[in-house]
Amino acid sequence: MRKGGPKARPSRARVTDTRGASPIRHPEAAAEGSQGGAGSPRPASVPLLAEEVDKRAERRGLSGEVPRRSKNEKALAAALRFLAYRPRAEAEIRKRLARAFPAPVVDATLNRLRTLGHLDDAAFARWWRDQRDRNKPKGAVAIRRELRRLGVAPGTIEEALAGLDEDAAAIAAGERQASKLHDLAQRPFLERLIPYLRRRGFALSVARRAAYALWETRAK
Repeated sequence: MRKGGPKARPSRARVTDTRGASPIRHPEAAAEGSQGGAGSPRPASVPLLAEEVDKRAERRGLSGEVPRRSKNEKALAAALRFLAYRPRAEAEIRKRLARAFPAPVVDATLNRLRTLGHLDDAAFARWWRDQRDRNKPKGAVAIRRELRRLGVAPGTIEEALAGLDEDAAAIAAGERQASKLHDLAQRPFLERLIPYLRRRGFALSVARRAAYALWETRAK
């Protein structure tokens, strides 16, 4: 048994450069540092990079927390979500935004939407007319009433309705109802179908022409 106790073994974790430069990490110490140890050395470039990132973040207003969106940004996001369901008239969007934002923000958002091509009442009115024509045919009276309720200007509405073929729309609107009246004679057939078409927004003259056309089709 050796006297004086065991000799202290030299540490292999770090080796000092003989030229007096910064300590050089031993490969074993580097491996320990890669495992995320609390005492693992930090490369000199990391604090410098972090400091630079903090400065850049501070300049951009991002230091320490996520930036809060401005009211204009929030209003634009809200308007785009509202538009995601279907096209909208300007008055619809204005009314929706006015619930949560002041008038200057609403005006700025509407101007932004125009620039982006998301706001065009003339295109909206034509789209509404075409949707009615394809999916649920209605007459000019009904479509005019709907567009006015949505805040579209009268002149814009009339321009959109100029392309509506009311006779074709009335026949399309009356076909299903006419099939339910197949067992009626002409007079009761017309007396039932014409009021139905009138309730769908067709003028009396248009409703009569469509009802007679559907009667003649059925008679053949």
